[in-house]
Amino acid sequence: MPQLTVAVYANDALVGHADLHPLDPPLGVYGGAFEPTEGYGAIRPVVLELMRRAWPRQRAESPPHLDEAYRRHAGLALEVRTEAGEGLHPTSVHIEDAGGVWTDEAPRIEVRGLPDAEARRHLVDA
Repeated sequence: MPQLTVAVYANDALVGHADLHPLDPPLGVYGGAFEPTEGYGAIRPVVLELMRRAWPRQRAESPPHLDEAYRRHAGLALEVRTEAGEGLHPTSVHIEDAGGVWTDEAPRIEVRGLPDAEARRHLVDA
């Protein structure tokens, strides 16, 4: 299966690594397991707050609180870079981290809107 190994940054600080696999290539959606680094601890509360407010099973009751959680998440300026340090240009990057909170699943990451040319240039067979 093709994969793209990336480093994940929040406001230029390294927060993790991931091997992205195609989920919906025509829409530029790629995802995979997220392996946090020490720097992830600083942003995890923001990630968890968005999960708490947006996750359907949590039934966020207040749209203003959900809007604020999305604003705080956007403020993380999440970005993905190749192993060579080249920045990629998806329209969004989301870390899904419910492990130990609502489920036992390990954190995952999903990038959406990754331009096809970038994906094809960097995807390699695992």
